Amino acid sequence: MSVTTALPLPAPARVLACGAYLKNRACRIDGATVRWSAPHGDLGDTDARIALEASVRRLGEQEAVDTIAHDLHPDFPSTVLAQRTGQRLGLPVLGVQHHHAHIAAVVAEHGLDMPVIGLALDGVGLGTDGQAWGGGCELALACTVRVASERAHLGQPEILVGIIPGAGGTQRLGRLVGPGRAAELVLSGRIVEAREAAAIGLVEAVLPVEGFLDAVLGWVAPMAANPRAALAAGKRAVVEGGRLPLADGLALEGELFVALQTGDDALTRQDAVTARYAAAGDDDRVTLDPS
Repeated sequence: MSVTTALPLPAPARVLACGAYLKNRACRIDGATVRWSAPHGDLGDTDARIALEASVRRLGEQEAVDTIAHDLHPDFPSTVLAQRTGQRLGLPVLGVQHHHAHIAAVVAEHGLDMPVIGLALDGVGLGTDGQAWGGGCELALACTVRVASERAHLGQPEILVGIIPGAGGTQRLGRLVGPGRAAELVLSGRIVEAREAAAIGLVEAVLPVEGFLDAVLGWVAPMAANPRAALAAGKRAVVEGGRLPLADGLALEGELFVALQTGDDALTRQDAVTARYAAAGDDDRVTLDPS
């Protein structure tokens, strides 16, 4: 039995989504209307895969859609079905990192129309607690920043079973840790513990296991407290600019800088800093943080 729900804001495109692996169900988004299939269960079960295919056909044949969405894992049955459906209908197919999907679902549920910092925790995932191997590591590589617990261990061990990383590991790892270290990890399949991961730039922080969630929230709080427009511009400059030739990245940075520098919020904040400098004594230490 299908279920219809409503979004607080209309989606910008008509999407048919095939779901992930565990507790799978399909859905179709038309504007602010979401039509859900009945739950199919885990896709390791043949009946669940047959039910998903029937739901996708039913939802996709109601009216035209703009794209087919699926989990970024290339070997999930739902991914294979999405690619086959896109080919059959002549539609583009979009792979979505499931942590991004979790955050987008929260944004949609609350009707947020603003830049956000999303925190998606995957403490267990498809492996043991703290394990981010293969696709789990590739999911982490796709994030802007990564935080690990003290018992975390990460790696791309695919070479040990005769394959290579297939969801971005060979491309993103080198951009974080350098091409030589990336080659060593991919070609050896070696797993690195949390402290080494931080030392080579694979994660940005290692936090205690006890109270890990609170520690993560405390770690990210100073970033989240900064001006929203500057956060969005900074992330875009780092992430998007990193994919561009240096000259183009510098041009993007300049464009974003000028847009912020001429804005009222930045000018007000800079005037406040100037005033604090003017009022400070010779031995006073003045910071940029208004708190």
